[in-house]
Amino acid sequence: MEYVNVHLPDYFITLLKSNMAARTSFISDITNYIMHYPAFLGLIKKYFREVDEQIRLDVILKSMGWENFRNKMALIYINYEKKGMYPNELDSSYLNDLLFLERQVSAFITSDNSRAFLLSFYKTVGTIKLECMADQKKYVLPELNQRTTALLEYANAKIIKVDLVLIILELLSHLLGYETIKKMLSEKYPFSAAYAKMDDRIKECFIKNLLIYGQSVNEVDLFVKDTI
Repeated sequence: MEYVNVHLPDYFITLLKSNMAARTSFISDITNYIMHYPAFLGLIKKYFREVDEQIRLDVILKSMGWENFRNKMALIYINYEKKGMYPNELDSSYLNDLLFLERQVSAFITSDNSRAFLLSFYKTVGTIKLECMADQKKYVLPELNQRTTALLEYANAKIIKVDLVLIILELLSHLLGYETIKKMLSEKYPFSAAYAKMDDRIKECFIKNLLIYGQSVNEVDLFVKDTI
């Protein structure tokens, strides 16, 4: 079984990975960024006129705040994936699922970190894609259940790339056993120790699924760095 490879809008997920909201200049930074992407700006013109008729990006961001703006943009892309077009009215029923993981791991990340939201975005779009696939029995999506998120308690600092950590924890738990991984973390063993326990077949499965997620969210470090 392997993860679903999902095509996500790069100009949007770049924002989710950037932590721009942590900057004092985040409104001007995001405004300047959006202006470089006509497709991004076009969607804002279609869906944000009720916030500001003149589509002044700084006014929209100040009025909505980063999280509400981010949430609505994610819903736009999810609705497109579901309906094959950009509808006039957005189905907002996906929002609770999008936010659930972020709330669950909030104690382990900084308040401006959107990478748990990114992982939920990947999973939501992946679920819609999987429903349309003829060979869907070959593919899975991360479960991200409470047992997996509970393993974050062994972190000794706030986690930046929490999406990658959760994917790694879930894969390790599935391939080597949850109790094995829990014991290793409690004894402060690094992920590399768990990787060393794998045979070649398990390593191949682990790397393949990690890279599928990495490709979906354009996580370049997974492809160019020796360590994550």
